[in-house]
Amino acid sequence: MISTTNTLLCIYSYNMGATLDVLIQSIKDMCPGFPAIIIDDASEDPETLSVIKRNKSFFSEVLENRASKAGKRHGNLYLNIQKSIEYAVANGFEYVLMVQDDMQFVRAFSQQVREEYYSLFASDERVIQVDPRFLRRGTDYEILSERRAYRYDVRTSYADIGVTMSAGSAL
Repeated sequence: MISTTNTLLCIYSYNMGATLDVLIQSIKDMCPGFPAIIIDDASEDPETLSVIKRNKSFFSEVLENRASKAGKRHGNLYLNIQKSIEYAVANGFEYVLMVQDDMQFVRAFSQQVREEYYSLFASDERVIQVDPRFLRRGTDYEILSERRAYRYDVRTSYADIGVTMSAGSAL
């Protein structure tokens, strides 16, 4: 089961101060009790740095990635995702809930929602990620009525947000 003891919330941040503040408040409101870390991609924006500093005690860990972003369309996002998975495994988490700094929770990460997500993981060993966002226009997907879910076509193998199983998952 997805719970506060086996699920880590990971925020990926870069220069989005006001929206980062909204996201953190939405986590406090909608995901109480879940441990969270933030991985900042070397923000220079004073507001972002202030939001991170002001909320430092909320996070289990505040990490910063200062690796070069040269030639990378999304900065160090993919390295930061890898870093969060490694952190989760090293700290005994089975699931990682990944969010970006320009997002927010609009509903509670309730027991019912967590049971729905867990049942999706348990339904097929090939399910490794649940994307909790609304469907995006122009994306090919298949409706899975019996699971009350959708599946992207084979060209989309992952999303950079959502709940994913860590390498340490016992499912």
